[in-house]
Amino acid sequence: MNASTEMSDAGSQPDEVHVEFTLALGEGKVHAEAIVPTAKVTLTQLLPVLQGLSSSIIGAVVGQVEEEGHAISCKAGCGACCRQLVPISLFEAEAMAEWIRSLSQEQQVGLQQRFDHALRTFASTGFLEQLDPAKLKDLSLEERKVMGQEYVRQGVACPFLQDESCSIHPNRPLICREYLVTSPAECCSHPTPETVKIVPMPVTLSSALYRAGRMLPGEVNGWIPLVFLMAWMKMGARPGDSFEAGGPKLLAAFLEQCGTA
Repeated sequence: MNASTEMSDAGSQPDEVHVEFTLALGEGKVHAEAIVPTAKVTLTQLLPVLQGLSSSIIGAVVGQVEEEGHAISCKAGCGACCRQLVPISLFEAEAMAEWIRSLSQEQQVGLQQRFDHALRTFASTGFLEQLDPAKLKDLSLEERKVMGQEYVRQGVACPFLQDESCSIHPNRPLICREYLVTSPAECCSHPTPETVKIVPMPVTLSSALYRAGRMLPGEVNGWIPLVFLMAWMKMGARPGDSFEAGGPKLLAAFLEQCGTA
């Protein structure tokens, strides 16, 4: 990984460093760059950099898919897949909690009502118990797939979905960014392996965030279902503080964990 610095003021230490690196993606490569703060940051504070890196990886994959003659069905304004179980990393949960707290009281109340409605709906069908993190950790991969299918059948929209459009699209979770299909959008409403053609990602930064979360004391999943976000944020947890270092060093360590550095 090669890096070059950009000075904020002549004669001073740089506040940021311009980092350039090449990631191996299957048989190809993607060149990416990022502006990283040189000061100590937490993994949560590094999320904007990881979002930019994710966009670079996804852009390269989309380019390959289109060269092969396929078209990506996913786009802003399409909410077909927004009734699926979304595992959000603890660090993204922390960042989203901070953002929610910055909203007006009226906006926060509106969000709380939508989250409460989703949880009440799951509770009324008895499905809420299946989302208990303590139970999720014991599920096999096949059992998780079955539970995911049942989640979709419940028909509960993501609380951030408004008029079938993601209201947090620029800051949506990494797992949402990484979910791309070439099959018709309507198939995502009732997804099956036969009808939904998911674009394979050679690197998923969301998975690396889950692994980092599992390193925290008492954590077994490293993520929570997005629908639990408002309840989780009341705990006041700051998982990002457990991973703190100078920006370039923290990014390098994260990329090594991803197997990309």
